[in-house]
Amino acid sequence: MNNIAKNIKKYREVKGLTQKQLADAIGKSKNVISNWENGLNKPDPDTIELLLGIFEVDANTFLGWNNPEQLKSDAEELANKIITNDKIKKVLPLIANLSSDDLALVTSFIQRLTDKTK
Repeated sequence: MNNIAKNIKKYREVKGLTQKQLADAIGKSKNVISNWENGLNKPDPDTIELLLGIFEVDANTFLGWNNPEQLKSDAEELANKIITNDKIKKVLPLIANLSSDDLALVTSFIQRLTDKTK
C-alpha cells in the first residue's frame, strides 16, 4: 500500500470519520475513498488540498515528505520504476552525456509530444 493510501486511512480514522462521511465531505463516493485507501488510485491535487483541510495536516506530513525513512522508500520505489521500464532504459544512456542545452532541447521536445497526447 502506498503512502497516500495509508495516510488517507490513518487521518480519516484519527478524525473519527467513516469512509462515507469523508466521501460526503469532499463530494466523492464511498467507493472512491475505499479505492484510495486500497491504493487502487489516488486523489487529484485539488482533492488532496481538501483532504489536508479536513485532516488538519500539512502536505509534507500527509505525503510523508518530512519522514526520512519515507523519503528513502519513495526514492527507492521511483528508482525501481525507472530501472525496470524498458523505454526509459533505452533512453537514459542516450541522454546521459548530452550538454545542458541539448538536454533542455530534448526535454522541451518530449514535453510537446506529451502535451499532444493529452
